[in-house]
Amino acid sequence: MKTEIYILGQPQPAPRPRVTRFGTYYPKSYKDWKKNTITALKLSKQLPCFTIGACSIEIIFVFKRIQKHKSPGRTMKTTRPDIDNLEKAVWDILQDLDVLMDDGKIWKSTSQKWYAAKNEHPHIEITIHYEEYTP
Repeated sequence: MKTEIYILGQPQPAPRPRVTRFGTYYPKSYKDWKKNTITALKLSKQLPCFTIGACSIEIIFVFKRIQKHKSPGRTMKTTRPDIDNLEKAVWDILQDLDVLMDDGKIWKSTSQKWYAAKNEHPHIEITIHYEEYTP
């Protein structure tokens, strides 16, 4: 089974949690982005059922286009943010939405970072391939 999820907006990496003597917390900008993304996905009704089995995930992160790019199509993004932090943000959202029980169930992950093509908005494309559950 395959599910596709589309998140409109600039991709955000998951930052490291801040640790103080009063506790541990994430920056407000990340918490706000995550909350807004979760709300938008719930309203869009494009969420798949909860799964307990293994899955593989393909993620395409498309960032705002830079003015100096001459090509009309997408161009590779090889600068920050790091792709592992971008993936972690997506996995956190999928867990909060109960799409994934645990990100440890992801057995294969493929990710790409791009600058948007002309007339394309920043977004995240997620494709989840569910495998049959075998205990």
